Amino acid sequence: MSSADAVVINGGDGQIEGALRMRLLASGAVAMKYGTAKPLREFAGQPVHAVAAIGNPQRFFAMLRAVGIDVIEHPLPDHAQLRRDDISFADDLAVLMTEKDAVKCREISGPHHWYVPVNVAFAAGDSEKLRGIVLGAIRKRAAAA
Repeated sequence: MSSADAVVINGGDGQIEGALRMRLLASGAVAMKYGTAKPLREFAGQPVHAVAAIGNPQRFFAMLRAVGIDVIEHPLPDHAQLRRDDISFADDLAVLMTEKDAVKCREISGPHHWYVPVNVAFAAGDSEKLRGIVLGAIRKRAAAA
């Protein structure tokens, strides 16, 4: 940790002394074609296709399952360039994807495609600690310039 100003751990049980803890929270989904939003809980109890081309797609799938959604998993390699075949399936089920992935396939999405924006929630006091670290690093670098 000697070359980093801060270490932030996203979820998990790993312990690093001095690390700040955060997790991603999702409460809604946004229709890619229309921009309308609805709570994730409205998908609860029904199957959906979940597409994720991120480093840890299982975390996205688990987040959806945590609100009672029946997830049909479609993990893809991190940073994959999504094609129509990656997000189209032989049924009319909703397709939920990460916001990062939605940016890559707006032009090929249909009315049943939704993205799930997330917010960051830090452990108690950690957001202020991170803010202080960042501001301190900015001041230090500005003084050295």
